[in-house]
Amino acid sequence: MELLINVINDTSQDLFYIKLPFFLMKKWKKNYELANYYANEGQKKEEKLIRIGTRNSPLALRQAQILVESINQLGRQLGRDMACDIVPIITEGDKKLETALSEIGGKGLFTRELDNMLINGEIDCAIHSMKDLETSLNPALYIGAVLARDDIRDCLISPLYKNINKIPTGAAFGTASLRRAAQVKLLRPDLDIKLIRGNIQTRIQKCHDGLVAGTMLALAGLNRMAMQADADQIFNPGEIIPAVAQGALAVVAPKHNQAMAEILPLINHQPTQMATQCERLFLHHLDGSCKTPIGGYATLHGDNITLYGFLSRPDLSKQARAEKSGHSKDWQAIATALAQELKDLVQ
Repeated sequence: MELLINVINDTSQDLFYIKLPFFLMKKWKKNYELANYYANEGQKKEEKLIRIGTRNSPLALRQAQILVESINQLGRQLGRDMACDIVPIITEGDKKLETALSEIGGKGLFTRELDNMLINGEIDCAIHSMKDLETSLNPALYIGAVLARDDIRDCLISPLYKNINKIPTGAAFGTASLRRAAQVKLLRPDLDIKLIRGNIQTRIQKCHDGLVAGTMLALAGLNRMAMQADADQIFNPGEIIPAVAQGALAVVAPKHNQAMAEILPLINHQPTQMATQCERLFLHHLDGSCKTPIGGYATLHGDNITLYGFLSRPDLSKQARAEKSGHSKDWQAIATALAQELKDLVQ
């Protein structure tokens, strides 16, 4: 018994026919399938895991998972296997919770270890709350993608009083943010600001334990942790101007990693990138650090961008708010002009 089969000539790509006995046909088919199987397995092994560095807090891990979901969705669209591995670490900033960041090194304490791992090739990228990133990165690194922004607003956690105006005179209000402290003082100059640091759950628990009458958190973090019900009062940006880049997630990568250079632009959210780069330049011009109360956010409307800013003296003796608008292509000039205006107002 004989079967007719088609074979592709690898050199000429011409189609020709050969005749094989049935038993040889079965053996050829089996070897062909095995060769295909091992070839496919080899391709899978060549697909390297994308190693994502992150802090070890519950919120940071959830944010890393959001990045994984974005990369996996891209992989499905491209028909590629983009497997990810989350690499959590405890940063120096996570260890020193009893001291204000302004006294022990600022925002860099949350990123330094991850930066070193990126440069040394131990991870491929790192996910950060963008508001925790310093405005100047290590020269070997860059922001490869900014994910779609969540809610920019701050919210009050006060299980007993529910509203900042109902907190008793002289009560303790907990925060480690000079920006929040300055603006709370504008709303309630009679409250006593106390330093509290830690993850979302830790700070909420301090309110429930009565250590402070209230605290303030970014609503974006509660949203990501499905803890929106813990927000007792949500402040619009006209009441409490948020931190620069609040609600945005930044993916930092080493410049030498070609795979990340190809993947990250495909998950970048352009409107969020435009708004946050304007905000970060504004912060940079103000020499923003954890020692200066600064807030800012940008909104996009068609081709126009509006940047809102807040600046206070460190001793809270003088504060100012202002805004600038213009065409989005002029975002750098807008950020620079607003920073200078606020400097002049608080001098």
